[in-house]
Amino acid sequence: MRHFGVLGLVLLVGCVTPQTDGVQESLDEDTGVTITRLAAPVELLSTAPRPRGEDPFAYLAPFEVNRMGKRQMYLWVATPVAAPAGAHPGVTCGSSELRPAPVTRDVAELEWRRAPYRLPGEWSTAYYYEIDTAWLACLAGESRLAIEVGEPEPVRFAAENDRTRDLQDFAARINPRP
Repeated sequence: MRHFGVLGLVLLVGCVTPQTDGVQESLDEDTGVTITRLAAPVELLSTAPRPRGEDPFAYLAPFEVNRMGKRQMYLWVATPVAAPAGAHPGVTCGSSELRPAPVTRDVAELEWRRAPYRLPGEWSTAYYYEIDTAWLACLAGESRLAIEVGEPEPVRFAAENDRTRDLQDFAARINPRP
């Protein structure tokens, strides 16, 4: 009976999942750039049925690049539908219809060795946007997030902000209170 108690304790401890931090920092040793990002992007679901075999998910996530004290915030967006050449998906946060400034599709143009997030599929396209503190506050609030991409009939992806805690932790790490 004594061995059963120890075995039960070992099994119980084995079932406990360690908590992971929703925000991560990494240093690119080649460039000296520190990137602060979410552990995983926020998932958005298509608001209309997608044809069979087509991905119904889009993703977005903020990140900050710190290049020797010069900080810039960005929003990474990945969609299964590519925007027309020279265009970017429309991204909104909350009812204020904030629109981030599109930057590029190519991470190399931003002088980073690798993207801050992995593409969810080989069919996905990544986009980068500059964001400011108003955007960060919207993301950290309990806001509805949406992405629209494609023409002539745009595909819309939306999500209630179910990752509020991770986004609030990210905002707190980027803008710590004194």
